Amino acid sequence: MLNFLTRKFGPIAFLQPKTTDYPYDSWYLRSIGDQCALLTIVTKRIKVQVEIHPLFVKLAEMNQPELKHLNNKEMHPGILFMELSKCGIHMLPEDSDAERAGIKLKDRDAEEKAIMDIA
Repeated sequence: MLNFLTRKFGPIAFLQPKTTDYPYDSWYLRSIGDQCALLTIVTKRIKVQVEIHPLFVKLAEMNQPELKHLNNKEMHPGILFMELSKCGIHMLPEDSDAERAGIKLKDRDAEEKAIMDIA
């Protein structure tokens, strides 16, 4: 909650870095039923749990009032993560975010070569 006084009425915004939750502390994926899995992502400030079904995903066990409108709602994965981003939880970093988060990117050519060698 942010409280403040202002002398002028107008649009006001609160900005936060996209890399607030990046890099993730940990993540794991486990089966919780027939054709159903639970993806748990632990970030620096929140634990996000996403149930994965064949045709949809849904946010599970999220008790924050800010996420009440998303909890247990069946959605396309892209829509869910876009809605989380609107709530201030940015779960889809881009390559340009790696430097701000102190992460060194993989060399894509070396990764492709390793995959081909393993295959």
